[in-house]
Amino acid sequence: MIDITTPSRHDGDLELLSGQRVQELEDELVRLAVHLNCTTYKMLQVIRELDEHEVAQCLGFCSTAHYLNWRIGLDKGAAREKVRVARALAKLPLTSRSLACGSISYAKTRALTRIATPETEEALLNIALQGTATHVEEVVRKFRRAKNGDLELNERHEQGRYLHTYHDDDGMLVIEARLPPDEGALLVKALEAAQDLAFKQAKQVAGVSAETPLTPSQKRADALGRVAKAALHRGLAGLGDVNEHGEPAATIDAASYQVVVHVDAEVLADAKAEGRCELDHGPHVSAETSRRMACDCDRVVMLHHANGTVMDVGRKVRVVPTPLRRALAERDHGHCCFPGCMSTHLEAHHVRHWAQGGPTNLSNLLSACPRHHRFLHEAGYTVRRDAAGAVEFVAPSGRALAAAGVLVPADDEAFSTQWREIQQGSDPAADIAAWGGERMDYDWAVAELMPAAGEC
Repeated sequence: MIDITTPSRHDGDLELLSGQRVQELEDELVRLAVHLNCTTYKMLQVIRELDEHEVAQCLGFCSTAHYLNWRIGLDKGAAREKVRVARALAKLPLTSRSLACGSISYAKTRALTRIATPETEEALLNIALQGTATHVEEVVRKFRRAKNGDLELNERHEQGRYLHTYHDDDGMLVIEARLPPDEGALLVKALEAAQDLAFKQAKQVAGVSAETPLTPSQKRADALGRVAKAALHRGLAGLGDVNEHGEPAATIDAASYQVVVHVDAEVLADAKAEGRCELDHGPHVSAETSRRMACDCDRVVMLHHANGTVMDVGRKVRVVPTPLRRALAERDHGHCCFPGCMSTHLEAHHVRHWAQGGPTNLSNLLSACPRHHRFLHEAGYTVRRDAAGAVEFVAPSGRALAAAGVLVPADDEAFSTQWREIQQGSDPAADIAAWGGERMDYDWAVAELMPAAGEC
Protein backbone atom coordinates (compact mmCIF):
# COMPACT_ATOMS: atom_id res chain seq x y z
CA MET A 1 0.00 0.00 0.00
CA ILE A 2 1.37 3.42 -0.94
CA ASP A 3 1.70 5.71 2.05
CA ILE A 4 -0.29 8.87 1.39
CA THR A 5 0.56 11.99 3.35
CA THR A 6 -1.45 14.56 1.40
CA PRO A 7 -3.75 14.32 -1.64
CA SER A 8 -1.43 16.48 -3.75
CA ARG A 9 1.61 14.37 -2.94
CA HIS A 10 -0.34 11.19 -3.65
CA ASP A 11 -1.56 12.48 -7.01
CA GLY A 12 2.03 13.21 -8.01
CA ASP A 13 3.09 9.69 -7.11
CA LEU A 14 0.34 8.21 -9.25
CA GLU A 15 1.52 10.24 -12.24
CA LEU A 16 5.01 8.79 -11.83
CA LEU A 17 3.89 5.16 -11.40
CA SER A 18 1.85 3.57 -14.14
CA GLY A 19 -0.46 0.69 -13.37
CA GLN A 20 1.94 -1.69 -15.11
CA ARG A 21 4.89 -0.44 -13.04
CA VAL A 22 2.93 -0.84 -9.81
CA GLN A 23 2.12 -4.43 -10.78
CA GLU A 24 5.79 -5.08 -11.59
CA LEU A 25 6.82 -3.71 -8.19
CA GLU A 26 4.25 -5.85 -6.40
CA ASP A 27 5.39 -8.97 -8.26
CA GLU A 28 8.98 -8.21 -7.37
CA LEU A 29 8.02 -7.61 -3.74
CA VAL A 30 6.27 -10.98 -3.48
CA ARG A 31 9.14 -12.78 -5.24
CA LEU A 32 11.70 -11.25 -2.88
CA ALA A 33 9.50 -12.06 0.15
CA VAL A 34 9.28 -15.72 -0.87
CA HIS A 35 13.04 -15.96 -1.43
CA LEU A 36 13.64 -14.17 1.88
CA ASN A 37 11.53 -16.80 3.66
CA CYS A 38 13.46 -19.58 1.94
CA THR A 39 16.80 -17.98 2.79
CA THR A 40 15.71 -17.45 6.39
CA TYR A 41 15.01 -21.18 6.68
CA LYS A 42 18.47 -22.00 5.35
CA MET A 43 19.96 -19.56 7.86
CA LEU A 44 18.02 -21.21 10.71
CA GLN A 45 19.35 -24.60 9.61
CA VAL A 46 22.91 -23.28 9.82
CA ILE A 47 22.21 -21.73 13.25
CA ARG A 48 20.78 -25.02 14.52
CA GLU A 49 23.83 -26.97 13.36
CA LEU A 50 26.18 -24.43 14.96
CA ASP A 51 24.17 -24.63 18.16
CA GLU A 52 24.04 -28.44 18.25
CA HIS A 53 27.82 -28.65 17.88
CA GLU A 54 28.35 -25.85 20.44
CA VAL A 55 30.57 -23.92 18.06
CA ALA A 56 30.02 -20.68 19.99
CA GLN A 57 31.22 -22.22 23.25
CA CYS A 58 34.27 -23.69 21.52
CA LEU A 59 35.15 -20.21 20.31
CA GLY A 60 34.80 -18.74 23.79
CA PHE A 61 31.28 -17.27 23.57
CA CYS A 62 28.83 -17.97 26.37
CA SER A 63 26.00 -18.84 23.97
CA THR A 64 25.08 -19.19 20.31
CA ALA A 65 23.09 -15.95 20.59
CA HIS A 66 26.19 -14.05 21.71
CA TYR A 67 28.10 -15.58 18.84
CA LEU A 68 25.47 -14.43 16.33
CA ASN A 69 25.55 -10.97 17.85
CA TRP A 70 29.25 -10.83 17.19
CA ARG A 71 29.57 -12.75 13.94
CA ILE A 72 26.68 -11.36 11.88
CA GLY A 73 25.60 -8.31 13.89
CA LEU A 74 22.24 -9.55 15.16
CA ASP A 75 20.72 -7.80 18.14
CA LYS A 76 21.01 -10.10 21.15
CA GLY A 77 17.26 -10.35 21.58
CA ALA A 78 16.76 -11.19 17.90
CA ALA A 79 19.65 -13.66 18.06
CA ARG A 80 18.15 -15.50 21.04
CA GLU A 81 14.84 -15.73 19.18
CA LYS A 82 16.56 -17.10 16.06
CA VAL A 83 18.22 -19.81 18.16
CA ARG A 84 14.92 -20.70 19.85
CA VAL A 85 13.09 -20.96 16.51
CA ALA A 86 15.90 -22.99 14.95
CA ARG A 87 15.76 -25.51 17.82
CA ALA A 88 11.96 -25.73 17.67
CA LEU A 89 11.86 -26.36 13.90
CA ALA A 90 13.87 -29.55 14.39
CA LYS A 91 10.68 -31.14 15.80
CA LEU A 92 8.22 -29.45 13.40
CA PRO A 93 8.67 -30.91 9.89
CA LEU A 94 5.54 -29.40 8.32
CA THR A 95 6.35 -25.89 9.52
CA SER A 96 9.96 -26.33 8.41
CA ARG A 97 8.93 -27.33 4.90
CA SER A 98 6.45 -24.44 4.64
CA LEU A 99 9.11 -21.91 5.59
CA ALA A 100 11.65 -23.63 3.35
CA CYS A 101 9.49 -23.15 0.24
CA GLY A 102 8.49 -19.62 1.22
CA SER A 103 4.79 -20.14 1.86
CA ILE A 104 4.85 -18.72 5.39
CA SER A 105 6.91 -15.88 6.78
CA TYR A 106 9.45 -15.94 9.59
CA ALA A 107 7.04 -13.82 11.67
CA LYS A 108 4.38 -16.53 11.45
CA THR A 109 6.96 -19.26 12.07
CA ARG A 110 8.29 -17.49 15.14
CA ALA A 111 4.79 -17.26 16.60
CA LEU A 112 3.91 -20.89 15.79
CA THR A 113 7.04 -22.29 17.41
CA ARG A 114 6.08 -20.79 20.77
CA ILE A 115 3.31 -23.36 21.25
CA ALA A 116 3.48 -25.85 18.36
CA THR A 117 4.04 -29.55 18.98
CA PRO A 118 4.00 -32.42 16.49
CA GLU A 119 0.37 -32.98 17.54
CA THR A 120 -0.82 -29.37 17.08
CA GLU A 121 1.47 -28.39 14.20
CA GLU A 122 -0.91 -29.21 11.35
CA ALA A 123 -3.81 -27.19 12.82
CA LEU A 124 -1.58 -24.21 13.57
CA LEU A 125 -0.01 -24.33 10.13
CA ASN A 126 -3.48 -24.21 8.55
CA ILE A 127 -4.20 -21.02 10.49
CA ALA A 128 -0.87 -19.56 9.35
CA LEU A 129 -1.56 -20.35 5.69
CA GLN A 130 -5.10 -18.97 5.75
CA GLY A 131 -4.67 -15.93 7.99
CA THR A 132 -2.32 -13.10 8.77
CA ALA A 133 0.59 -12.90 11.19
CA THR A 134 -1.71 -10.95 13.51
CA HIS A 135 -4.16 -13.87 13.56
CA VAL A 136 -1.39 -16.32 14.42
CA GLU A 137 -0.07 -14.13 17.25
CA GLU A 138 -3.58 -13.79 18.71
CA VAL A 139 -4.21 -17.54 18.56
CA VAL A 140 -0.90 -18.15 20.36
CA ARG A 141 -1.78 -15.66 23.09
CA LYS A 142 -5.26 -17.08 23.62
CA PHE A 143 -4.00 -20.67 23.61
CA ARG A 144 -1.42 -19.87 26.27
CA ARG A 145 -4.07 -18.20 28.39
CA ALA A 146 -6.46 -21.15 28.01
CA LYS A 147 -3.71 -23.60 28.88
CA ASN A 148 -2.18 -21.76 31.82
CA GLY A 149 -5.39 -20.38 33.30
CA ASP A 150 -6.47 -16.83 34.07
CA LEU A 151 -5.25 -16.85 37.67
CA GLU A 152 -1.68 -17.64 36.66
CA LEU A 153 -1.90 -15.08 33.88
CA ASN A 154 -3.19 -12.40 36.26
CA GLU A 155 -0.38 -13.16 38.68
CA ARG A 156 2.21 -12.75 35.92
CA HIS A 157 0.61 -9.44 34.90
CA GLU A 158 0.59 -8.24 38.50
CA GLN A 159 4.21 -9.15 39.13
CA GLY A 160 5.47 -8.16 35.71
CA ARG A 161 4.26 -4.56 35.55
CA TYR A 162 6.83 -1.75 35.69
CA LEU A 163 7.73 1.66 34.32
CA HIS A 164 11.31 2.89 34.04
CA THR A 165 12.47 6.36 33.03
CA TYR A 166 15.96 7.65 32.39
CA HIS A 167 17.72 10.33 30.37
CA ASP A 168 19.98 9.34 27.49
CA ASP A 169 23.18 11.08 26.40
CA ASP A 170 21.19 13.73 24.48
CA GLY A 171 19.09 14.58 27.52
CA MET A 172 16.00 12.90 26.05
CA LEU A 173 13.73 11.13 28.51
CA VAL A 174 13.45 7.42 27.71
CA ILE A 175 10.39 5.56 28.98
CA GLU A 176 10.14 1.77 29.14
CA ALA A 177 7.04 0.13 30.57
CA ARG A 178 5.06 -3.09 30.89
CA LEU A 179 1.41 -2.64 31.87
CA PRO A 180 -1.45 -5.04 32.58
CA PRO A 181 -3.72 -5.41 29.53
CA ASP A 182 -6.58 -3.28 30.89
CA GLU A 183 -4.36 -0.38 31.94
CA GLY A 184 -2.37 -0.68 28.74
CA ALA A 185 -5.58 -0.48 26.71
CA LEU A 186 -6.55 2.74 28.53
CA LEU A 187 -3.18 4.28 27.73
CA VAL A 188 -3.43 3.30 24.06
CA LYS A 189 -6.91 4.80 23.78
CA ALA A 190 -5.74 8.03 25.43
CA LEU A 191 -2.85 8.28 22.97
CA GLU A 192 -5.18 7.61 20.03
CA ALA A 193 -7.51 10.39 21.19
CA ALA A 194 -4.60 12.82 21.55
CA GLN A 195 -3.25 11.88 18.10
CA ASP A 196 -6.63 12.46 16.46
CA LEU A 197 -6.98 15.85 18.09
CA ALA A 198 -3.46 16.80 16.98
CA PHE A 199 -4.26 15.82 13.40
CA LYS A 200 -7.48 17.86 13.30
CA GLN A 201 -5.67 20.91 14.61
CA ALA A 202 -2.71 20.54 12.25
CA LYS A 203 -4.99 20.34 9.21
CA GLN A 204 -6.34 23.79 10.01
CA VAL A 205 -3.10 25.64 10.78
CA ALA A 206 -1.71 27.65 7.87
CA GLY A 207 1.87 26.96 6.94
CA VAL A 208 2.05 23.35 8.10
CA SER A 209 4.51 21.69 5.74
CA ALA A 210 3.48 18.45 4.06
CA GLU A 211 7.09 17.81 3.05
CA THR A 212 8.13 16.79 6.58
CA PRO A 213 5.43 14.38 7.78
CA LEU A 214 5.69 13.02 11.28
CA THR A 215 6.45 9.35 11.75
CA PRO A 216 3.97 7.22 13.74
CA SER A 217 6.46 7.12 16.62
CA GLN A 218 6.75 10.92 16.65
CA LYS A 219 2.96 11.26 16.65
CA ARG A 220 2.66 8.93 19.64
CA ALA A 221 5.38 10.86 21.48
CA ASP A 222 3.54 14.14 20.88
CA ALA A 223 0.29 12.50 21.96
CA LEU A 224 1.83 11.34 25.26
CA GLY A 225 2.96 14.90 25.96
CA ARG A 226 -0.54 16.20 25.24
CA VAL A 227 -2.10 13.66 27.61
CA ALA A 228 0.32 14.64 30.38
CA LYS A 229 -0.36 18.36 29.88
CA ALA A 230 -4.12 17.82 29.88
CA ALA A 231 -3.96 15.76 33.07
CA LEU A 232 -1.92 18.38 34.92
CA HIS A 233 -3.90 21.31 33.54
CA ARG A 234 -7.18 19.79 34.73
CA GLY A 235 -5.86 18.87 38.14
CA LEU A 236 -5.87 15.14 37.39
CA ALA A 237 -9.64 15.09 37.70
CA GLY A 238 -11.12 11.62 37.89
CA LEU A 239 -8.04 9.91 39.32
CA GLY A 240 -9.68 8.85 42.56
CA ASP A 241 -10.86 11.96 44.42
CA VAL A 242 -14.50 11.50 45.50
CA ASN A 243 -16.90 13.38 47.72
CA GLU A 244 -18.89 12.07 50.69
CA HIS A 245 -21.45 10.55 48.32
CA GLY A 246 -18.86 8.48 46.51
CA GLU A 247 -19.07 10.68 43.41
CA PRO A 248 -16.09 12.24 41.62
CA ALA A 249 -15.05 15.41 43.36
CA ALA A 250 -14.17 16.99 40.02
CA THR A 251 -15.49 16.29 36.55
CA ILE A 252 -14.77 17.53 33.06
CA ASP A 253 -17.50 18.72 30.70
CA ALA A 254 -16.76 16.72 27.55
CA ALA A 255 -18.86 19.13 25.48
CA SER A 256 -16.28 21.83 26.12
CA TYR A 257 -13.74 19.84 24.10
CA GLN A 258 -15.79 19.16 21.00
CA VAL A 259 -14.41 20.38 17.68
CA VAL A 260 -17.11 22.58 16.10
CA VAL A 261 -17.28 23.28 12.39
CA HIS A 262 -19.71 25.79 10.87
CA VAL A 263 -20.59 24.81 7.31
CA ASP A 264 -23.38 25.89 4.98
CA ALA A 265 -25.71 23.18 3.72
CA GLU A 266 -24.86 24.11 0.13
CA VAL A 267 -21.15 23.49 0.75
CA LEU A 268 -21.84 20.08 2.29
CA ALA A 269 -23.93 19.10 -0.72
CA ASP A 270 -21.47 20.44 -3.31
CA ALA A 271 -17.77 20.95 -2.57
CA LYS A 272 -17.58 23.56 -5.36
CA ALA A 273 -20.32 25.73 -3.89
CA GLU A 274 -19.45 29.00 -2.18
CA GLY A 275 -20.30 29.44 1.46
CA ARG A 276 -19.13 29.23 5.04
CA CYS A 277 -16.89 26.33 6.07
CA GLU A 278 -14.76 27.07 9.10
CA LEU A 279 -13.90 26.03 12.63
CA ASP A 280 -15.74 27.72 15.46
CA HIS A 281 -13.87 31.02 15.95
CA GLY A 282 -11.13 29.53 13.81
CA PRO A 283 -9.76 29.28 10.29
CA HIS A 284 -11.38 28.06 7.09
CA VAL A 285 -11.38 24.34 6.37
CA SER A 286 -11.87 22.64 3.03
CA ALA A 287 -15.33 21.49 2.05
CA GLU A 288 -14.16 17.89 1.74
CA THR A 289 -12.71 17.98 5.25
CA SER A 290 -16.02 19.22 6.60
CA ARG A 291 -17.82 16.46 4.69
CA ARG A 292 -15.56 13.85 6.28
CA MET A 293 -16.13 15.22 9.77
CA ALA A 294 -19.88 15.47 9.11
CA CYS A 295 -20.05 11.78 8.19
CA ASP A 296 -20.01 10.84 11.86
CA CYS A 297 -20.72 13.70 14.24
CA ASP A 298 -23.27 15.54 16.36
CA ARG A 299 -25.31 17.87 14.16
CA VAL A 300 -27.04 21.11 15.10
CA VAL A 301 -29.04 22.91 12.40
CA MET A 302 -29.04 26.72 12.63
CA LEU A 303 -31.25 29.02 10.56
CA HIS A 304 -29.58 32.37 9.76
CA HIS A 305 -31.04 35.68 8.63
CA ALA A 306 -29.62 37.31 5.50
CA ASN A 307 -27.58 39.65 7.73
CA GLY A 308 -25.97 36.66 9.44
CA THR A 309 -27.86 36.70 12.73
CA VAL A 310 -29.15 33.40 14.08
CA MET A 311 -32.93 33.04 13.77
CA ASP A 312 -33.42 29.51 15.08
CA VAL A 313 -31.35 26.65 16.48
CA GLY A 314 -32.42 23.02 16.30
CA ARG A 315 -31.62 20.39 18.86
CA LYS A 316 -28.38 18.43 18.70
CA VAL A 317 -28.76 15.05 17.07
CA ARG A 318 -26.29 12.29 16.33
CA VAL A 319 -25.85 11.70 12.59
CA VAL A 320 -25.35 7.97 13.21
CA PRO A 321 -27.56 6.91 16.15
CA THR A 322 -26.13 4.59 18.78
CA PRO A 323 -28.25 1.53 17.83
CA LEU A 324 -27.20 1.88 14.19
CA ARG A 325 -23.57 2.30 15.25
CA ARG A 326 -23.75 -0.99 17.17
CA ALA A 327 -25.21 -2.75 14.13
CA LEU A 328 -22.48 -1.26 11.94
CA ALA A 329 -19.75 -2.50 14.30
CA GLU A 330 -21.28 -5.97 14.32
CA ARG A 331 -21.55 -6.17 10.54
CA ASP A 332 -17.99 -4.89 9.93
CA HIS A 333 -16.55 -7.07 12.73
CA GLY A 334 -15.31 -4.08 14.71
CA HIS A 335 -12.48 -3.05 12.40
CA CYS A 336 -11.80 -0.80 9.43
CA CYS A 337 -13.13 -2.05 6.07
CA PHE A 338 -10.02 -0.94 4.16
CA PRO A 339 -8.05 -3.98 2.88
CA GLY A 340 -5.43 -5.09 5.37
CA CYS A 341 -6.39 -2.53 8.04
CA MET A 342 -7.16 -3.99 11.47
CA SER A 343 -7.72 -0.66 13.25
CA THR A 344 -10.54 -0.68 15.79
CA HIS A 345 -10.60 3.11 16.20
CA LEU A 346 -13.48 3.71 13.82
CA GLU A 347 -15.66 6.35 12.24
CA ALA A 348 -18.84 5.81 10.23
CA HIS A 349 -18.52 6.75 6.55
CA HIS A 350 -21.51 7.50 4.32
CA VAL A 351 -20.94 5.91 0.90
CA ARG A 352 -23.30 8.55 -0.45
CA HIS A 353 -23.12 11.59 1.84
CA TRP A 354 -26.26 12.45 3.77
CA ALA A 355 -25.95 16.06 2.57
CA GLN A 356 -26.40 14.75 -0.99
CA GLY A 357 -29.47 12.72 -0.08
CA GLY A 358 -27.69 9.54 0.99
CA PRO A 359 -29.62 7.68 3.70
CA THR A 360 -28.15 7.07 7.14
CA ASN A 361 -28.79 3.35 7.14
CA LEU A 362 -26.69 0.21 7.32
CA SER A 363 -26.46 -0.31 3.56
CA ASN A 364 -25.06 3.21 3.02
CA LEU A 365 -22.52 3.09 5.89
CA LEU A 366 -19.17 1.42 6.40
CA SER A 367 -16.57 1.48 9.17
CA ALA A 368 -13.31 3.32 8.46
CA CYS A 369 -10.41 4.34 10.65
CA PRO A 370 -9.57 8.07 10.64
CA ARG A 371 -6.72 7.58 8.16
CA HIS A 372 -8.75 5.66 5.60
CA HIS A 373 -11.75 7.89 6.14
CA ARG A 374 -9.50 10.74 4.98
CA PHE A 375 -8.55 8.63 1.96
CA LEU A 376 -12.20 8.45 0.97
CA HIS A 377 -12.80 12.17 1.29
CA GLU A 378 -9.50 13.91 0.63
CA ALA A 379 -7.24 11.55 -1.31
CA GLY A 380 -9.45 10.54 -4.22
CA TYR A 381 -10.39 7.03 -3.09
CA THR A 382 -13.89 5.72 -3.71
CA VAL A 383 -15.81 2.73 -2.43
CA ARG A 384 -18.48 0.54 -3.95
CA ARG A 385 -20.44 -2.55 -3.02
CA ASP A 386 -21.03 -5.52 -5.27
CA ALA A 387 -24.32 -7.39 -5.60
CA ALA A 388 -23.45 -9.52 -2.56
CA GLY A 389 -22.78 -6.43 -0.43
CA ALA A 390 -19.00 -6.86 -0.28
CA VAL A 391 -17.03 -3.62 -0.03
CA GLU A 392 -14.42 -2.80 -2.67
CA PHE A 393 -12.07 0.17 -2.41
CA VAL A 394 -10.90 1.83 -5.61
CA ALA A 395 -7.71 3.91 -5.77
CA PRO A 396 -7.61 7.25 -7.62
CA SER A 397 -5.90 5.40 -10.50
CA GLY A 398 -9.02 3.26 -10.91
CA ARG A 399 -7.43 0.12 -9.55
CA ALA A 400 -9.54 -2.02 -7.19
CA LEU A 401 -7.67 -3.17 -4.08
CA ALA A 402 -7.65 -6.87 -3.24
CA ALA A 403 -8.76 -7.98 0.23
CA ALA A 404 -5.49 -9.81 0.99
CA GLY A 405 -2.08 -10.42 -0.55
CA VAL A 406 -0.81 -13.77 -1.85
CA LEU A 407 2.50 -15.54 -1.38
CA VAL A 408 3.34 -18.23 -3.94
CA PRO A 409 6.39 -20.51 -4.09
CA ALA A 410 9.59 -19.32 -5.72
CA ASP A 411 10.22 -20.24 -9.36
CA ASP A 412 13.25 -22.32 -8.45
CA GLU A 413 12.54 -25.97 -9.31
CA ALA A 414 13.68 -27.29 -5.93
CA PHE A 415 11.37 -24.92 -4.07
CA SER A 416 8.48 -25.75 -6.39
CA THR A 417 9.01 -29.48 -5.78
CA GLN A 418 8.95 -28.98 -2.01
CA TRP A 419 5.82 -26.90 -2.34
CA ARG A 420 4.03 -29.59 -4.38
CA GLU A 421 4.91 -32.19 -1.74
CA ILE A 422 3.36 -30.07 1.00
CA GLN A 423 0.25 -29.40 -1.04
CA GLN A 424 -0.48 -33.05 -1.97
CA GLY A 425 -3.96 -33.96 -0.90
CA SER A 426 -4.85 -30.40 0.10
CA ASP A 427 -6.93 -27.65 -1.42
CA PRO A 428 -5.27 -26.36 -4.63
CA ALA A 429 -5.88 -22.82 -3.39
CA ALA A 430 -4.20 -23.42 -0.02
CA ASP A 431 -1.26 -21.24 -1.00
CA ILE A 432 -3.53 -18.19 -1.07
CA ALA A 433 -3.97 -16.07 2.05
CA ALA A 434 -7.71 -16.64 2.04
CA TRP A 435 -8.62 -14.13 4.75
CA GLY A 436 -10.99 -11.54 3.31
CA GLY A 437 -11.74 -9.46 6.39
CA GLU A 438 -14.19 -11.76 8.15
CA ARG A 439 -14.12 -12.16 11.91
CA MET A 440 -11.52 -14.64 13.18
CA ASP A 441 -13.09 -17.13 15.62
CA TYR A 442 -10.23 -17.38 18.10
CA ASP A 443 -12.28 -19.37 20.63
CA TRP A 444 -12.91 -22.06 18.02
CA ALA A 445 -9.23 -22.11 17.00
CA VAL A 446 -8.09 -22.58 20.61
CA ALA A 447 -10.76 -25.22 21.24
CA GLU A 448 -9.50 -27.20 18.24
CA LEU A 449 -5.91 -27.04 19.53
CA MET A 450 -6.60 -28.06 23.12
CA PRO A 451 -7.38 -31.78 22.47
CA ALA A 452 -4.34 -32.17 20.24
CA ALA A 453 -2.21 -30.58 22.96
CA GLY A 454 -3.55 -33.07 25.51
CA GLU A 455 -5.58 -30.42 27.33
CA CYS A 456 -9.26 -30.88 28.24
